[in-house]
Amino acid sequence: MSTGKLLLLLSFCIAMLVVSVGCAAVAWQLMHQKAPADPREPIQVAGDGSPGVRVHRSSRNDLLMSLAKEHAESMASRERQDHDGFIARAATVAKELKLSAAEICAESWASQSSDSEASLWMEAFRSWKRSPKHWIVAGRRHAAYGYAMSKGSDGIWYFCIIAGN
Repeated sequence: MSTGKLLLLLSFCIAMLVVSVGCAAVAWQLMHQKAPADPREPIQVAGDGSPGVRVHRSSRNDLLMSLAKEHAESMASRERQDHDGFIARAATVAKELKLSAAEICAESWASQSSDSEASLWMEAFRSWKRSPKHWIVAGRRHAAYGYAMSKGSDGIWYFCIIAGN
């Protein structure tokens, strides 16, 4: 992959992962930082410890954060990545927020059990990028979103993003 494509991919991943920046100067800096030599090098982490910085200027939502956390923890406890219960989560989003819901999930590789959260999120977005149906959710702006990750007793990390539109 060329340096230009890697820089473009890294910039886009940063824009998708970055959760609460607050000022244009920081956003500008993130969008123009050079691609790391190793694509697994951790991305910048926001001040609140969340991965990345902002998701297309979407708004992080407490309800969606809670629903994503519950589902990530559920997958981790069952050691299985799935969308079980999505219809109920979507109904809650529709009722409480008057938005339609979309959900994407992922799991890490066993060899990543001790990787940093930032590195794990970067890898999750890489895999979603390779899936057109997942990228429809991961690669666009949303009215609101929530995200979470949880580690199973098997050492696998389980990820969930719920977006509302």
